[in-house]
Amino acid sequence: MPIARRWLREAIRQGPSIPMAYLDLARVPGTSSNQAQSHIREAHERGPGWADPLKAWGDALFVRRDWRGAATKYAEAAERAPRRGVLHLAWGRALLLTGRRDEALEKFALASRMDHSVADRARLAKYRNLAN
Repeated sequence: MPIARRWLREAIRQGPSIPMAYLDLARVPGTSSNQAQSHIREAHERGPGWADPLKAWGDALFVRRDWRGAATKYAEAAERAPRRGVLHLAWGRALLLTGRRDEALEKFALASRMDHSVADRARLAKYRNLAN
């Protein structure tokens, strides 16, 4: 068992109501997709007002090519973190892949007015070009 997994399980044992450890456990390398999904759901149940588990859930659905499901989870996350640029970027990308171009452009426009890393700014420019 990787040391990170062991310490995160210990954190959960000591503070089972804290959602962050569940989300971090989902991200430990070597965690199966099903295990990760279970940990993400647990993080959401422990912190229903926290956007990060919903964003991670959307990311997991996106990887599985369930773009509609991903867009739905990103929308739920945006209710909790409406000014988070990376969330709107991911949401727009999922909408674009479901064929909802106009909605995707709206999300990209909104995301362009928010803070991003340099890499996310480049992704945003790329997706906006693809949508046009």
